[in-house]
Amino acid sequence: MFGVKGAGGQASPIGVGGMRPAACNMDMEGFGMLSASERAYAFILAACLAGSISAAAPGSELKADRPFDITPGLEGGDQRWPDVAFGKGVYLVVWQEGEAMAGVKDTNISAARVSADGKPLDQQGFAVCSAAGFQAYPMVAFDGANFLVAWQDYRNGRDWDLYAARVSPDGKVLDADGFAVAAAPGNQIYPAVASDGKGSSLIVWSDVRPGFQPELYQLYGTLVRDGKPAEAGGRELSKAPFGLLRPYAAWDGEGYGIVASHNTTGWSPGQPWSVRVSPDGQAGPWKIPGFMAQTYCFAAAPVVKKAFAFSNGRGEHGSYNNWYHAVFVKDPATGAGSCAMVAGLQDRFAPRNDMRCAAAFDGKNFVAVVEQVPELAGTDNRDHKPVSVKMVASRFSIEDGMPLDLGGCAVQASNKGDLRAVVHSAEYKQAAEKKLAGVTVAAEPGVQLRHPALASSGDGRSLLVYSRRGGPGKFNINGVLLSE
Repeated sequence: MFGVKGAGGQASPIGVGGMRPAACNMDMEGFGMLSASERAYAFILAACLAGSISAAAPGSELKADRPFDITPGLEGGDQRWPDVAFGKGVYLVVWQEGEAMAGVKDTNISAARVSADGKPLDQQGFAVCSAAGFQAYPMVAFDGANFLVAWQDYRNGRDWDLYAARVSPDGKVLDADGFAVAAAPGNQIYPAVASDGKGSSLIVWSDVRPGFQPELYQLYGTLVRDGKPAEAGGRELSKAPFGLLRPYAAWDGEGYGIVASHNTTGWSPGQPWSVRVSPDGQAGPWKIPGFMAQTYCFAAAPVVKKAFAFSNGRGEHGSYNNWYHAVFVKDPATGAGSCAMVAGLQDRFAPRNDMRCAAAFDGKNFVAVVEQVPELAGTDNRDHKPVSVKMVASRFSIEDGMPLDLGGCAVQASNKGDLRAVVHSAEYKQAAEKKLAGVTVAAEPGVQLRHPALASSGDGRSLLVYSRRGGPGKFNINGVLLSE
């Protein structure tokens, strides 16, 4: 069953997903050398071997607790673009305080901790960076000892640089206002951060510098350990004939997988790009099954060495049809995997209101959350003004990546195929007829809930965070604890 808690706190059934037996294999020798999150994953896998836990046992369900304010003691504020990570028994939620736009003097990076059972620990939050100028788009990972927060920074007043800071699990900022990761001429934007959980992290970003021929954003990155970048300014991770933007990174147990988006010529929608970085920072080609690159997210399960991408995009320029795609990477070393088209989510939405998504491995399955727009201003589906935006979640099998709480059908593992033919196929129509709509984990009539981010404690629980729009310039970060 798939449930959501109502006013009485009881879970109400919404749908039933297909269940699959677990297929686990793990050598338990050296168990004591694992990090806390790895031990949680290892415990689950050991239980699989004993037959006591399956990836999605019969009768299992995904539940959503009541949404809560991450900083209940903070009045006002304009909190946007959150991210979240888990480590040492706490979640660290980070966000951009203020909107980087004309007429605004500056924006800052703030944070607050949340307990593993969903209790706010910093009633008013605290500043990670309050330097002059704009700081925007923070991302965070846990390196085994501290959280590493990265963001793009305009404190020099000329162009964007990349900065980062460590935050301890007890909420102490170890690098006041951050340290420079990349401050070369030109722009360094859209950071992503991932960690091996053993003290080493990778920060990757989109970078354009004077002299680039052609003048296109490429992916750059550097390893960071103990608050020190391995290479000042980073190294080039890609050399593509097109610009690469908005990377996402995840540690899969043997290396860092990175996905990004590029725009093709003409009217074609965004297309995917992927690269793999070894533990010592060397980049190499990595071709995973193609995903759609309108909006997308990426996660990995280090102990079982698998990865997952969830994406959505329009079929073509001028199209208001929205398709959802799940990509399961069963062997990150080679990129081998499978794809599924997902049915049950909203298939039409207004342009310029892309449905953003987030994903995490919760210790049992991958979980994905995506924005949905149940209400639009006016009667024309092409109206650009959503009245409300809600969050819908589903689990995806750790064995084959198929949706457990939404409909879905397997498709060719390539983004080059004609997906319009897939959505008109008998297999997709059968999946849609099941009417599995996932679970609405957060929704308020007339309120926009935007920019989801997701992290897990590895024991079947995850924390979803998002920015709740309470009116013009009034955004605050809310959270919802999900559990299997």
